[in-house]
Amino acid sequence: MKKILFLLFTFSVFNLHSQYNNRSALKVPETIKQKLIEKSKKLKEKHIKSYKIAAERFPKSIKLKNGKTAFLYGLDEFNLPVYLTPDNSGSINTSRANHLFDGGSLGLNLTGNGITAGVWEVNGYIRSTHEALVGRVNIMDGSFNESNEYTSHATHVTGTIIANGINQSVGSFARGYAVNASTNGYTADNDYSEMAAEAAEGLLVSNHSYGSLPIDQQTGDIIYGVFGYGKYSYSAKEVDNIIYLADYYLPVISAGNEGDNAPS
Repeated sequence: MKKILFLLFTFSVFNLHSQYNNRSALKVPETIKQKLIEKSKKLKEKHIKSYKIAAERFPKSIKLKNGKTAFLYGLDEFNLPVYLTPDNSGSINTSRANHLFDGGSLGLNLTGNGITAGVWEVNGYIRSTHEALVGRVNIMDGSFNESNEYTSHATHVTGTIIANGINQSVGSFARGYAVNASTNGYTADNDYSEMAAEAAEGLLVSNHSYGSLPIDQQTGDIIYGVFGYGKYSYSAKEVDNIIYLADYYLPVISAGNEGDNAPS
């Protein structure tokens, strides 16, 4: 009897764990899955090599004049350093996503049930204990240990996607796009490899609220109008290669916060 109970308990725990890590109901064909896994391995090797060379030649972080910090990612195709900075996310009402919600004008009643979204962030871990996120965040690399500019950004972005902090009795309406969805959270280091690996597991959508900028390492100035600004780069090519294999996967990537400062 004890043996049967133990087996039932083990099966239940395993089944619960498997469900919690399901990205979606999509069943990825084995041939596509293996291609994505192989691509993930190659991208990881490439990133490790790129970062190692970059770290020997350039500072690992640069303090910008706007007070932000940019973090070394690796080298681009011209062997120039790539630095990443976080970008802010927009609001739900601006995107009109509230019309998709339960009770929305379109009658679609979308809540994100059964869906896991990927969230990649620069140097920041999601505070999974936040009351609007608790129980629905997997931190896939590293761990949250303190509140700072970067963990706050990661938590804010995740809240925009999945927060369910609706409590009308106390006037709280911290609602995200998909109140019943979950997230797998990563740092932006090695993001392309991790994106390919997640797509192999059926990930349908991910968010990347960060980007790279040309930076003067001596002054901390962002250099606008330089060659290559907005070009079809190595990074764009790698994302395209991933979604070519996984045509069901949609990564949402920041266009930046430069506004009127950016070249036309």
